[in-house]
Amino acid sequence: MVLEARKIIPSHAVHAVWDQTLPPALEVANGEPFSVAVPDAAGGQIRHGASSSRLRALDWSAMWPLIGPVFVRGAKPGDGLEVEVLELRPAATGWTAVLPERGLLRDTIKGPYLHHWELHPEEGEALLRRGIAVPLAPFLGVIGCAPAQSGTFGPLPPRSMGGKLDLPQLVAGARLVLPVQVPGALLSVGHGRAAQGAGEVCGTALECEMTAVLRATIVPGGAPSEPYAECPPPHPPVGPLRFTLGSAADPREAARTATKEMIRWLCAEHRLSREVAYVLCSVAAGLSIAQAVNTPHWTVSMSLPLNIFA
Repeated sequence: MVLEARKIIPSHAVHAVWDQTLPPALEVANGEPFSVAVPDAAGGQIRHGASSSRLRALDWSAMWPLIGPVFVRGAKPGDGLEVEVLELRPAATGWTAVLPERGLLRDTIKGPYLHHWELHPEEGEALLRRGIAVPLAPFLGVIGCAPAQSGTFGPLPPRSMGGKLDLPQLVAGARLVLPVQVPGALLSVGHGRAAQGAGEVCGTALECEMTAVLRATIVPGGAPSEPYAECPPPHPPVGPLRFTLGSAADPREAARTATKEMIRWLCAEHRLSREVAYVLCSVAAGLSIAQAVNTPHWTVSMSLPLNIFA
């Protein structure tokens, strides 16, 4: 399905910070759909076919560009803003990077490593290599409103008004509710992703440019203390899963152990390099807290759908 929105955020409406003083790039009525062309996480710095060495020359001030802001008529502090994802159309190519000094295993798989993808929306998948197909589940990694605090704030980290939440369940059909903290909400979005595992362990997902159609609806007096979302079930349904586990007093260390064990299995069973296995975990595997009560240890699992393997 292709939806058309009459109002479009201009392609030049790119900014790099959360700031309540930014002038609106677009004004919409309550509940009026609008569309936006979203750049990738690197702001176009990584072209298809570029070598891994390109990662050492990135301009970090241009990373995670934001598009907007959108002024929603009638929105005021104390209201909630329900952002409904109507449609997401990813580009034909994308990339995943192991960036130096980033990622859950930054001390053992250091990078730089760059993997390029070709996306096949008609089949709903992207091939890692022959025999390994990752299902597409496009979403926007960044959705947020301008903060109540004066000053400028970078895209990282996420805050109570939203931002770089990286919630992979925010696919078409999802609804995210944010607190409005300034008149008009001043909504900005960014960071198109065609697929991401829960945890994004290597520091990036399947990054790509994307066209999004969204609708912002005011929830009078309904500002949540933190964002919340209602999301559709996975499609296609997830089949059998491979689980690896880690237990430690520090949940981060437990997550690292579960990730290392999944990479070890992928290398042994499917003959992947450590870098490619790490990329696959970041794009298709999911971290989850199995238990947080058996003190002093936490247990973290990583799951990977087995139906991605031919």
